[in-house]
Parts: sequence; structure tokens; C-alpha cells
Amino acid sequence: MDVSLQIAIADDDRSSRAILRQILQKLGHTIVAEVDSGWSLVEQCAVTNPDVVITDNRMADISGLDAAAEICRHRQLPIILVSAFCDPDLVRIAEQKHVSMYLVKPIHEAHVAAALSRCIAQRDASGFLEEPGAVILQSSEVADSRSRLVPRDR
Repeated sequence: MDVSLQIAIADDDRSSRAILRQILQKLGHTIVAEVDSGWSLVEQCAVTNPDVVITDNRMADISGLDAAAEICRHRQLPIILVSAFCDPDLVRIAEQKHVSMYLVKPIHEAHVAAALSRCIAQRDASGFLEEPGAVILQSSEVADSRSRLVPRDR
């Protein structure tokens, strides 16, 4: 990916944030905010104006989904939700709350790179992501553990 993005990340798990930070830095992106709660994410996005937000869903104060909805009330931007679960109901709710991509843990560099590339392509094609919830990215549970893009049922 040739584009360097300014990215805000949120996860209440310190080791998950560290892994994501390392991946993003290796891909050439800048972390403009790194927080451990949903409200902190909302506040930091208002101050730092990131290009993309990557947030865990389950956090102590408000969920990543609720933080995404609050962020998008003020400014439309791509939001990537990270979750340990691939729950169809959660995916539908994520789509309604302005989530652009859904990554299923454990995340890997290829997953993050693909999600960010997809966000950039959609932004460039339409000026912005008008329709959230394009795809789900998840780890394959087969032995080779390669990434795959899974189209979302509409």
C-alpha cells in the first residue's frame, strides 16, 4: 500500500493494541491516537481527525459499535471493527452503525492491509464510504491459516 494513513486505534487489551500498532507501523501508517476505551476513542477522533479508525468491539465503557456511531455523527470516516466473534447479528448491527470493515481476531498483517486497502479504494471511488459494511475479513480456520474475504449477505 503506497498511501500512509493516520489511524486511531482502540482496544481495552494492551497486548492487542501493541500487536495492531506494530502491524500498522510496519505497513507505514501513523498512529494518531491509541486508547483503551470507547469514549476516549470518540474524544481523540474529535481532536486528531484520523483517516481511519480501528476499534475493538467489547470495551468497558461503551462498545466499539457505539463509539463508531458517535464518531460518525460528527464526521464520516472508515471504521474497522475488530472482534473475537463472527456473529451474524453483530455484523448486521455493525453495518447499521457505520462500520466499513469487520476483522475477526486473531488479526494478522495481511488482514489489516487488505481492510485498509479496501477502505482506501472505496473512499477513492466514491469520495467517501457512502455505504458501510462492505466485507468481513476473518482468519481462515484451516491448517494453512490464510486470510480470505467473505462477502456479506445483504
